[in-house]
Amino acid sequence: MIKFFRNIRKKLAAENKVLGYLRYAIGEIVLVVIGILIALQINTWNQNRIDSNEEQDIIAKLHKDFKENKNNIQGFIVTNKNEMNAQMELMGLIGASKEELLKHNLDSLFYVSFGANELYFADNTLKN
Repeated sequence: MIKFFRNIRKKLAAENKVLGYLRYAIGEIVLVVIGILIALQINTWNQNRIDSNEEQDIIAKLHKDFKENKNNIQGFIVTNKNEMNAQMELMGLIGASKEELLKHNLDSLFYVSFGANELYFADNTLKN
């Protein structure tokens, strides 16, 4: 194909047909520009596809993080309720007799009441 165009160019230049050569040159420039535009469009489509895939991946990771956070919050609520119940039971034992106190597992009540309950959030996706 290149040989074909080269032959046309040489023929037009040899015959000293300036107008024909200019038409040929402009046609070749137009073809190159069209090729560049097609390549740019293909590149844009490909980049949009890559961005869409990345977006879907991030959404899936965020969904996973939110589910994990929901489970963490539910566990935190259950633990806090247990702590509150143990604290209420301890408050009910204020002023109780020694015999009444011996009936309860005070060490367990204190352990549950003052546990180190912390809430952690999964935020790896947001940090990235």
